[in-house]
Amino acid sequence: MNARGRLSLRTQFTDRTVLVDGQPPFLRRPDFWAKALSEWMDLLVFFALYATNEVQTWPFVVAVGLSAIRAITRFRLSTFWMVTGFLLLLFLGVQLVFRVPLHPIVASAHVAPLAMAWIGLARGSEDFWGWRMGLGFVGLILASALTPDFSVMLMILAFIISGSIALACRYLANEFIRRGVLGTLPAGFIRSSFYQSGILLLSALFIFPLIPRVQGRGGGMSGDAAKTGYTEEVNLSEWSRVSSQGSSTPALRIYGTNGVDPTTLIPAGLLRSRVLSVLSANQWNPTPVKTSVVPPNPKRATAPRLTIVREMIGPANLPVPYGTDEVLVELSGYKWPAERTQAAEWRENRSRNQRFNYTLTLDTDQTRAPQDEPSAIELAVPENFRSSRLKNLANRLFQGVKTADAKIAAIQSYFQAERFKPSYAEDDASAKSEIDDRKLPPIERFLFIEKAGHCELFASSMAILLRMGGVPTRLIAGFRVSRNAFGDVLTVRQSDAHAWVEVFVPKRGWIPVDPTPKILQFTTITDWVRDTYDWASAKWSQYILNYGDDENSLAAQWEKVKRISAQIANGKNPFKSADTDANLYLFTVLFISSVVLFSFTTIFVLRRAARRKTKYRPAKSQRDLARERYRMDRVCARLAAKTSEKRILEAAVRAWFANYERARFGSKNELEKGVVVDLRRSREAIEASLKEIA
Repeated sequence: MNARGRLSLRTQFTDRTVLVDGQPPFLRRPDFWAKALSEWMDLLVFFALYATNEVQTWPFVVAVGLSAIRAITRFRLSTFWMVTGFLLLLFLGVQLVFRVPLHPIVASAHVAPLAMAWIGLARGSEDFWGWRMGLGFVGLILASALTPDFSVMLMILAFIISGSIALACRYLANEFIRRGVLGTLPAGFIRSSFYQSGILLLSALFIFPLIPRVQGRGGGMSGDAAKTGYTEEVNLSEWSRVSSQGSSTPALRIYGTNGVDPTTLIPAGLLRSRVLSVLSANQWNPTPVKTSVVPPNPKRATAPRLTIVREMIGPANLPVPYGTDEVLVELSGYKWPAERTQAAEWRENRSRNQRFNYTLTLDTDQTRAPQDEPSAIELAVPENFRSSRLKNLANRLFQGVKTADAKIAAIQSYFQAERFKPSYAEDDASAKSEIDDRKLPPIERFLFIEKAGHCELFASSMAILLRMGGVPTRLIAGFRVSRNAFGDVLTVRQSDAHAWVEVFVPKRGWIPVDPTPKILQFTTITDWVRDTYDWASAKWSQYILNYGDDENSLAAQWEKVKRISAQIANGKNPFKSADTDANLYLFTVLFISSVVLFSFTTIFVLRRAARRKTKYRPAKSQRDLARERYRMDRVCARLAAKTSEKRILEAAVRAWFANYERARFGSKNELEKGVVVDLRRSREAIEASLKEIA
C-alpha cells in the first residue's frame, strides 16, 4: 500500500481521538503561532507609536477596528480595492503634511497603523505577512525617530524577538504544507526560541555601545511643537489652565554628580525658566530683553554641578535652579555656553525642539536671587483688573502694611484663612458655582467664589494684588519638583509645569514666592514602578544615547573601574570616598554582570557546538518512538487489506495511536515513563493477534 493509503488509514484511527478536525492541537501548530505573533507585533508597533505622544488617537481607533473586522469576519478585499486604499492613504499623508501641517515623519507615523491594518484585509492576506512585518518595522523606525524614550527601545527588542520566532514558525508551516504532512512543533520550541533570541540580543549589547550615534530631532522637527505642560504665556481670559496639556512624560532628567542628590541643589524645588513681566488685558507675556554669553570660568571647576537632559519641550529657555552661575550646552559632541538675559534667564535658541544636554554650575557663596532692577512694567495693572472688589480686597489686606515682606505675608494669610485649595481639575466650573458667577473674570471668580484653582490663578492673583499695593512683581514659568530623586536621578515630568511669583525687595533682589500649596500624595506601588522605569530610562539615556568623550563615555567608566580595582588591591575601601558617584556603582555592577553573562553564554555555545554532529540526531527516546511509529504503519498497511481482521483489532489499534499521540504531543516526561516499551508490547500483541486470526 502506498503512503497516501497508510495516511488515510492512520487518520481514520486518530481523528476521533487526539486530532481536532484532522489537525494537531493549536499550541503545537506552527501556523497558529505565526499568526498570533504577527498580531502581537502589530500591537507592539501601535504601542510604540502611541508612546511618542506625537500621533493622535484616531489612527489607532481605525486600525483596531479594521483588525477586529479581519479577526471576526471573513470579509476580504480584492487587489483593486487594496491598491485604491493605499492610494488614499498616500493622499491622506500628503494632506497631513501640507494642510495641517505636520512634519513628514509625524504624518507617516499617523498613516503607518492604517497601512498595517489595511494590508491585513487583503484577499489571501496570509501571503502578505512579509509586507506586514516590513510595515511594522518601518513604524518602529518612525517611533524611534520621534522619541528616544526607553519604552520604544523595549518594544523594538520585543519586536525583533517575536519576529525571529514568527519567521521560523512561518517557514515550518510552509514546509509542512509543501510536503503534505501534518507537522507539529517540537515540545519547548517556542520557549527555546525565545531563549536563543534573547541570548543573541544580549550579545549584541556589547557591540551597541561601540557604535557612534548622532543625536537628532524628534517630534519637534521643523517647527512642530512638542507636547508639554510648560508654556511661555499665561492666559487669564479663561478658567481652564492654558498649560493643561501636560502629561506624565518626562520633560527633564537631572543627574547629580559624585552621588549628590539633585534635590538638595534645587532651592524650594523650583526650576526657573521664563520671566513673564508684561500683564496685558487677558494674559502674561515675556519682556523683550537683551542677552549675553557667559564664558566658562576655570574658578568654577570646584562648584556644585548638575547635568540636565532636556527633552523636546519646545521653548528656547532652559529650566535651571536659582543660583545658576554658568550653563554649558552639549549637542552632537559639541559644547558651547548658553546665553543669559538681564532677568537671569538662560536661553539656547539654536536647539529649540531638540533633545540635548546642558551642565550648569551653581553659585552657593553669593545670593541666589536675580539682581536686575525693576521697571514700570512690573507695576502696571490693566484697567480690567482694577475692579471695585479687587481694590477693596487690596486696601483691606494692605491696611497699615508698609514693607513688601509684610504684604506678601498678608496675602498668604488671606489664602490660609479663606482655606484656598489647589486644584488641577480641568472642569469648566465647579458644582458650587452659580451660572452668574461663571461669567466673572477668572481672577475674581478664583478669589471670591471658587477659592480653589491651579498655580497660574494663585500666582496671578498674588502678582496683581502686590502690584496694586505698589510692589514690583512678575510671574515665573518653569517646573516645581513633585517627587524625590531615585538614586542620583531626578525625573521632572511635563505635568510638573508650574507658575509662581518673584517679588522685588530692595537690597535683596527678586525673591521667589510660591503661593500655591502643595498637594500631599501617598506613594503607591504604581509610583515605585514608574520611578524605577524612569531611573532605567535615565540610565539608558546617560550611558547609551548620550555617551561621548566626557565622564559618561565608556572609556571614562573603564578608567574608574581600574581606579577602584587599584584601591581595592592596596587595601582601601573606595566606596567610602566622597568622589565616587552612584554612576560608578551602576557601571561596575552592569560590567561585572555582563562579563559573567557573556562568559556563560560563550561556554554554553561552545559546548553545544562540540557535541553537535554533522547531522542532527534526536534523543534516543524520540528515535525509538519514531521507529515504533514506522513499524506500526507497516502493521496498519497489512491490516487495511483484511476487512474482517480490521474490525476485530480496531479498538486495540485506536488505543495504540492514542498512547502514541500522548507521547508525541505531551510533555517530555511521557517519554521517560516507559511509554515506548508499552507501545512496542502493544504493537507486538496486535501482530500476534493478526497472525492467529490469519
